[in-house]
Amino acid sequence: GYVEAGMLPNGSRNFKVEELSNSPNFLALKSGDRFHLNGNYTIRDNDLYEIGGTMISYERNGKRERIQGTGPLNDDLDIMILVLDKEVNIEYTYFMPNSINSTNSIIEEVNSTFNWAWSVSGCSVSCGSGQQTLRPLCKKNNLTTADDRYCTEKSKPSVKIVSCEEKSCPINWKTGKWQSCVGSCASMAYQRRSVVCTKRINNVLHAVPPDVCAHLVKPTVIQTCTEKSLPSCKSDYQWKTGPWIGVGFFG
Repeated sequence: GYVEAGMLPNGSRNFKVEELSNSPNFLALKSGDRFHLNGNYTIRDNDLYEIGGTMISYERNGKRERIQGTGPLNDDLDIMILVLDKEVNIEYTYFMPNSINSTNSIIEEVNSTFNWAWSVSGCSVSCGSGQQTLRPLCKKNNLTTADDRYCTEKSKPSVKIVSCEEKSCPINWKTGKWQSCVGSCASMAYQRRSVVCTKRINNVLHAVPPDVCAHLVKPTVIQTCTEKSLPSCKSDYQWKTGPWIGVGFFG
């Protein structure tokens, strides 16, 4: 579905929204409840579109997109992402006319632009599916980190938690200890042990369904006892001797 990634405020000039890496996701623009670009799961062609009182260029080159315009915008535009892949990596910039903020006594620099970018944490797991945190970071000219006061507070994105995928976690059979022998004599006695399919996640073993380990050779679950203390088994079949009988000689 659609996820809000930020905002281009009313009055923005020389704005740009772009993906920083190849992605199957799509950028979209809306104001209020109305989509102006790539809404309702309908992707527009590369072209110029009149949005927010100005002409905006939409360009998709392979699997990377860019939205840009000179402005000024006459309305706030929400930056949306149609998420098809859980990894989101975008950056947006805009320029606001010089102004003096009397509360904080800040004079915006004439030749500088300030924009919200993302600071992305590492994945919470070393293997398998985990989460990572995206935190907004105020940037000056896309290069250096600036005080949050220089970026428009109204358009500051919220902290986001997104999914991340690392390499597959190792899977293996784990065997338990052999149990005590069952049986009264050596060749007829047997013993069992548990054999469980496991997956290691964050250095902790978790039991998983046996079919996950189906491609691995399963260790023996039952075996004949090897304890020397058990007596040998007597066979049910044996030779039995009868009494001697006399032998006659005939001549």
